[in-house]
Amino acid sequence: METALQSLSHLWIAERLTASNFVFVCNRLPHTKCDNIVKRILYSNFESSGMKYGKKHEKDAIEELKKMGIKIKSSGLFIDENLPFLAETPDGLIDDDGTVEIKCPSSCSDLTPEESILKRKITFWTIDKKKNNEIKGINPKHLYYFQILGQLHISKRKYCLFVVWAPHGIKLERIDIGDEFWAAEMENKLTQFYFDCLLPELIDPRYPRSLPFRNPQYILDAQKLREGKKNCN
Repeated sequence: METALQSLSHLWIAERLTASNFVFVCNRLPHTKCDNIVKRILYSNFESSGMKYGKKHEKDAIEELKKMGIKIKSSGLFIDENLPFLAETPDGLIDDDGTVEIKCPSSCSDLTPEESILKRKITFWTIDKKKNNEIKGINPKHLYYFQILGQLHISKRKYCLFVVWAPHGIKLERIDIGDEFWAAEMENKLTQFYFDCLLPELIDPRYPRSLPFRNPQYILDAQKLREGKKNCN
């Protein structure tokens, strides 16, 4: 494995699998082809109005954190020590053991973060309808959760300060590193996807030639099994 990783190092320098895409890989169903995820990673340069809004206001969130006495240092790219095809760039660093991840949703431009959560414009937090819509803990199935745990594992930091900024308020949540979740739900899936789906397209691109993406045999087998069950019903 080590020799293979070394020989392919020039490829992942060109294109690593970053934490913002981890949720799509980890939540892929066994019978779902990897086409859309590979296309998203390698060939999509689309930037939505919401993404532009978030980038525009990230500095506003950092300034607000400074006013709260939280010192944020700039961050560069972190590369996984053992899996160098995985990488992440946090929005900032806190001391020697913290990262910062900032979200500035355009859907919250006229609301406070709490109002946005209650209106389900932000679904990272759950609400308890039996307790008068009390805002509860974070949703471990949310894409932000996968991104943050990946970020912490790759950067080898202990916690992430997750920040939602809006013109009418700011909400903070500390998320601690989750090694068990990483080992059980993420690491193997990310490694398998990289070598079986992403790397083949990096080595011999098919999409620019209008050819179908390659899918490993276990995905094709899962599709056949699913179709067989459908026909039986």
